[in-house]
Amino acid sequence: MKRSQPPEPDRRVAALSLAVPTPAGEILLRASVGAAHPGGPQVLDEHFVVNADARHEPGWLDCADLLYGSRPRGVSDAVHWLHSITAGRGACRMAAVPLVKGGWAVLDTVSRQVTLVPVTMPHGQWLWPSCLLGWLTAGGDLQDLTAARPAYHSPAEQGG
Repeated sequence: MKRSQPPEPDRRVAALSLAVPTPAGEILLRASVGAAHPGGPQVLDEHFVVNADARHEPGWLDCADLLYGSRPRGVSDAVHWLHSITAGRGACRMAAVPLVKGGWAVLDTVSRQVTLVPVTMPHGQWLWPSCLLGWLTAGGDLQDLTAARPAYHSPAEQGG
């Protein structure tokens, strides 16, 4: 019987990469739509992401590893929203919301600390929080991302 290989990832789907400078060199975080394909020198993290500003089934918010807001907020409103939306949601590892003046407010639900990450993404870039969660899952600290920069936004921008 011939062993089947995992399907090649669809390079046409939305993707985003973030370059993070570290003392050992630059690390590239990549978030994309679809199932993860193991193999190679990478850390994989599949998670359930929910736009908490959209009207979803109530259970979706309770099951999400990552909650994000799609409506930009001022800093104090963002901090309040992050703590409110994650209250009582044990499955949630991280929540993030864009800020009106650029950047994102991000709540690490383990430490309950909110970090303001100055990186600005195109409006509606919902993969950005997935990059952040991947960084946390791999053992990184959100403070490390203050010097990060977008590296890749979509296959179309890469000529694909």
